[in-house]
Amino acid sequence: MAFDFESVFNEMVGAGEKSLNTDGTKMASQIRELLANHQDQLKQLAEAGLSGQLSPEDLKSEIEDELVVFKSELLAARVAGEAALQNAINAVSGVLVNAVIKIIK
Repeated sequence: MAFDFESVFNEMVGAGEKSLNTDGTKMASQIRELLANHQDQLKQLAEAGLSGQLSPEDLKSEIEDELVVFKSELLAARVAGEAALQNAINAVSGVLVNAVIKIIK
């Protein structure tokens, strides 16, 4: 049986793309959800700053505090992103390994 590297390579690309598309969509959705969780609080802070209830310094401090929480949530999402990349690497690797093993067996 002949080994068609070009065909296997195309399968590898497809497996990687499929993995990243699935995981990437989940990540984008998660980021939107995380930001939406902070939407009301950020809106209230903006309104408080615009109405003069908060000084510019206090507004900046309050927004920075809220964004620290958001940042920690994003860092957790980044871990999920790294897992998504590893899944893509595994998918790509699996295609090549399986194709070679199929030929040598």
